[in-house]
Formats: sequence, structure tokens, C-alpha cells
Amino acid sequence: MILNKSSEKINNDFLIQKYIEGLLFYFENPSLINEDILVLKVKEIILLLSQTQNSESIQLILSQLFSPTTYTFKQIIEANLFSQLTIEELAQQNNLSVSSFKREFAKIYHDTPANYIKTKKLEKAAELLKVSNQRITEIAFDCGFNDLAGFTKSFTSKYNCSPTTYRQKLNGLD
Repeated sequence: MILNKSSEKINNDFLIQKYIEGLLFYFENPSLINEDILVLKVKEIILLLSQTQNSESIQLILSQLFSPTTYTFKQIIEANLFSQLTIEELAQQNNLSVSSFKREFAKIYHDTPANYIKTKKLEKAAELLKVSNQRITEIAFDCGFNDLAGFTKSFTSKYNCSPTTYRQKLNGLD
């Protein structure tokens, strides 16, 4: 029985090591990461950790980590930057009225929610234009824009050129 426990621990350590090695691929290729892959990777590590000898302490840590009371204002904002949530929905997730939400947001980010979120979406789009070969339409939708025309207008306003021109300049094609 002791040998069985010992080999089980070695097997789990081996699996966790292989999991970590698998993650390195995504760190080396960040443009390949999407929300579905992240969810699967989180589920995978939770399953691996729950099968270790320390499963009781792992379960305690996970229950504290994923307790709704531990999410901070900033964590909720950052987790929803590229979603289609409205200001009202973000306020509700933070258990605040819209006016209280806007005050708290301004205090933390020194900007309005709409401007900050739009800026972050455009920065992500610029990064994706730099590192991926995705179509511009796909990038716009991945970054939380509802339509290509609105994305192009906002991008051009921030970067003084269209997304296509921006990508061409980065690739030395201008």
C-alpha cells in the first residue's frame, strides 16, 4: 500500500511537471492563447492538484481563491475588459450603483470606465496586429468591438492610422 501511495505521488509530480512544460508553449506563443484554452488549462491544473497528497489543503486554497468575497474591484474590471458587459452590469458585479461604480472607477483608474476600457481594447488590438496574422475583423471582435467600422474609427483616432496601415508599418510594408 505504501508503494502504491509513493508511485501515485511520483505520477502526480510527473503529470504536474508535464503540465508546466505544456504551459511554456503558450508563454512562447501568446497569440495562440484564447479564453477557451485558459479555462481548460485552469481546469486541468485544478484536477491535477486535487489528486495530490495535499488535496485537502489544495481544496481549501481553491475555495478561498474562488470565493466571491475575494474578488476585488480591479479584478472584476480586468476580467471583463474585453467582454460586452455594460457599465450597469459591471456596477452590478461590484455590488455598486452606477454612480458609485463610476466614482470608484475614477478613484482607482483616474479615467472614465468607457474611455479606459476602450483604450485597453485598442491596446490589445494593436498588440494582436503586431504579433498575429489574424484578420482585422477577427481582431476587432476578439477585442470586444461590435463592428469593424467603429473599431477602425476608434483605432485611427488613437494611432493616427488605420489598422491595416498600422500592421503594414510594423511589417515594413509602407
